Amino acid sequence: FSGSTLFGIVMMTLKKFRSMGLVLFCFSLLTMLFLFTEIGVAHRIWTSRISRSIESGDQIISALENYETVNRRYPAELRELVPVYITELPGTSLPEPADMFHYRTEPDSFRIWFPINRRMKWQYLSGDWQLATYHRDLE
Repeated sequence: FSGSTLFGIVMMTLKKFRSMGLVLFCFSLLTMLFLFTEIGVAHRIWTSRISRSIESGDQIISALENYETVNRRYPAELRELVPVYITELPGTSLPEPADMFHYRTEPDSFRIWFPINRRMKWQYLSGDWQLATYHRDLE
C-alpha cells in the first residue's frame, strides 16, 4: 500500500464506524500490514544487492584466474588487473563501508570478500561464495 491509499482506507473506516475501539483496531491492523509489506520489500532489495555484488565479484575472480594463467601467480593488488584483465574494478552494490571488495593472496590461491556488517561478510573461498563471520583482526 502507498501512504495515500492507507490514509484513504483509514478515513473510510472512520466514517463507516463510529466506535473508537473498532477504528483503532482497524488502524492497527492496517499499520501492521503496511509494516510487514515494507519489511518484505526491504529484504528483497537487500538480497538483490547481495546478488549483484557477488556477480561483480565473479568478474574480478575471472580476471584473477586469467592473470594467474598468464603470470603463474596472483597479483599483489587488485588494481594490477586493470586494464588488461578487467576494464575497471567493480564495487559492490552495497552502501559504504561495504562498497568495495577486499583481496588477499594466499599460497597458490586468493581470497576476496566484502563485509555486510561489523560481524558478517561474503567471501569467495575454495571456489564458492560463502557467508562467514568477519574477523577484522585477522583480515
